[in-house]
Amino acid sequence: MARFIHRSSARSAEAFLAINCGAIPETLLEPTLFGYEKGAFTGAHRTTRGYFEAASGGTVFLDEISETSPSFQIKLLRVLQEGEVMRVGGSKVTKVDFRLISATNKDIQALVKSGAFRKDLFYRIHVVGINVPPLRQRTEDIPLLVRHFVERVSRKNKLRPRQFSAALIDYLTGLPWEGNVRELENLVERLLVVSTAKVIGLEDLPPDLKDHTHTAVPSLAYEEAKEAFERAFIAKLLAHTKGDLKEASRVSRLDLSSLYRKKNRYLP
Repeated sequence: MARFIHRSSARSAEAFLAINCGAIPETLLEPTLFGYEKGAFTGAHRTTRGYFEAASGGTVFLDEISETSPSFQIKLLRVLQEGEVMRVGGSKVTKVDFRLISATNKDIQALVKSGAFRKDLFYRIHVVGINVPPLRQRTEDIPLLVRHFVERVSRKNKLRPRQFSAALIDYLTGLPWEGNVRELENLVERLLVVSTAKVIGLEDLPPDLKDHTHTAVPSLAYEEAKEAFERAFIAKLLAHTKGDLKEASRVSRLDLSSLYRKKNRYLP
């Protein structure tokens, strides 16, 4: 989504730089984004521009921004407010002009209320909010995503183009996808690399997934059937209301607290 926004904007000809804030320690996060002067720390053998400078005119994408510390959040807020950065170990500021796109898989508003994320920074970055539902709430996208991943994986691994059977696509739309889109991509790659069939079908699924195919005998236990219905209903309901629990409560006539518990139970 971040790359799509960048490509569709007037900044598309300039740099798009992305970093996962939760994947690297803060001691590396700050010099990566702000840059550093020669001799600022051990290993700083030359002056280096950070992402904020290198992407000037373009876009910086901060994934998992909720993983940053309060001290880093203060520094980031200053960059956004003043439009300037100071390299680590430096004494002068440099003007920058970049679009910031940030993302998190956590409830950032809850983090703000608990004090785990700075309120002033949240309001500064939350100019336009986009809710990207998990794959299990938009299973109608699965056929399109499968075709996309088949083409991409085939190019990357220099494989001949192949198709997934309609039965397999139907099966994939029924999975819970706890690993979201990455899980689907990994499965597509696994099937393309391992299978030699011209049309990949249910029989090509790995053993750990075959036990859950639609050909299995369905359970007739009432509690299991009830749970399956509730899980599917809550997923479709929240997809319809785009995650808005109050609106979901209104249209479904379910008590808000009950709906919240069901959401946490079925769609953690």
